[in-house]
Amino acid sequence: MGRLFWKFFSFFWLTSLASVMLVGATVWLTQLAREKTLAIDGSPPAFLVVLAAVSTLRHGGSSALRDLLAEWANRPMPPLRIVDERGMDVLGRSVPVPALEEARRLVGQIDRIDIPEAVGQVRTDDGHTWIFFVPVPPERLEMPPPPPHGPHGGPHPPPPLMLLLMSVVGGLVFAALLARYFSRPIRSLRSAFEAVAEGYLDTRIGEKMGKRRDELTDLARYFDLMASRLQILVENQQRLLHDVSHELRSPLARLRAAIDLLQQQPEHADRFIARIALESTRIDRLVGEILTLARLDSGTVGHLDEQVDLVNVLTSIIDDAQFETEAKGCVIDLKHPMSISVTGNTELLHRAFENVIRNAVRHSPSVGQIIIQVQIDPPDPRLRISVEDEGPGVPEEDLERIFEPFVRLETPNEHGHGLGLAIARRIIHAHGGNISAERCSNRGLRVTICLPVLPQPE
Repeated sequence: MGRLFWKFFSFFWLTSLASVMLVGATVWLTQLAREKTLAIDGSPPAFLVVLAAVSTLRHGGSSALRDLLAEWANRPMPPLRIVDERGMDVLGRSVPVPALEEARRLVGQIDRIDIPEAVGQVRTDDGHTWIFFVPVPPERLEMPPPPPHGPHGGPHPPPPLMLLLMSVVGGLVFAALLARYFSRPIRSLRSAFEAVAEGYLDTRIGEKMGKRRDELTDLARYFDLMASRLQILVENQQRLLHDVSHELRSPLARLRAAIDLLQQQPEHADRFIARIALESTRIDRLVGEILTLARLDSGTVGHLDEQVDLVNVLTSIIDDAQFETEAKGCVIDLKHPMSISVTGNTELLHRAFENVIRNAVRHSPSVGQIIIQVQIDPPDPRLRISVEDEGPGVPEEDLERIFEPFVRLETPNEHGHGLGLAIARRIIHAHGGNISAERCSNRGLRVTICLPVLPQPE
């Protein structure tokens, strides 16, 4: 058992023990208070004797009371005591001190309904006050403990010590079960965290929780979610490092070959220097895209609170792409409302849409058409931008893969590093939107981007 088990166990057991001791002390004090009242007999015969004596004194006077007592002396009557202010019995009999003290205490509370009725008090015309009570006989005060059966023959309640012992044992069992119930899943969580810390990212503990439904089960579910996300991130990082090393190997190899040829054939220096400059530019562009991708993955996207006129952004991108479209004989058709604004980062949104549009231009055939349509979906409202080309399209099974880093399909027009659409997806996600691709009904590819839109002026 771990330390947490013993902490839970000690806490619950001490709480249970304290509760049992408090209840036991209350029962003991109550029993002690009841035992004090046993000094005075409260049985029906004692009550009748006291009542008869009090009534005789009040209606017949002291002489009638003495005659009644003399008559009772020859009969088996309860041992009535009548004492004055000095505590002396009228007949000179002995008076038990505990009974006298209890009688005096009860006389002061004689109006309370919970006081035994076998106590009376009479104030005579001569100014004396007499107290009437029946003391419990000494033999009853010294009686041995009752037998293990009640007064009606049924089982007698167990003694207080036995009840206390049974409560303590029950508290121990309850505390142990409760401590085990709480500490077992926590130990599983601790073992799972240790396993993840040692590199076992496939560790899951949701199934170990069984059918319990509480906060610890929710914690285990969140742990599994965290471990799954962490495993995906680490795998993506490892794959990214592998892809980066693979992508850098080819331009570096060509760069090294150009340098070697330059040393061997200095007369062709211009051609080799141009090649070195080209490969350096490619490496620089690749490193820039990798840094952008890493920054987006880490959440470092800068301020996203600018009011961006999306139509101006798209128009600027189309103007820059005119050189490529004119060379291929392509046409870009932009269909949009007057003005649409979104909240975000102008530079990042420009880069995302530029990657998507340039990808469409690159795959469009000669004398092709690229349709960019901007519209607002009334139910959301969300802004929907679709970029459709007439290129060869993408196989159905690769529509999702084209947004992953370094994924390049085997098509004639495919070149680059496969990072453009991956960067676009991360930028759009950072702005609270989504991006997807689908095959057109005839041919080509349609990339759709959805973004939250600012309220438009009426």
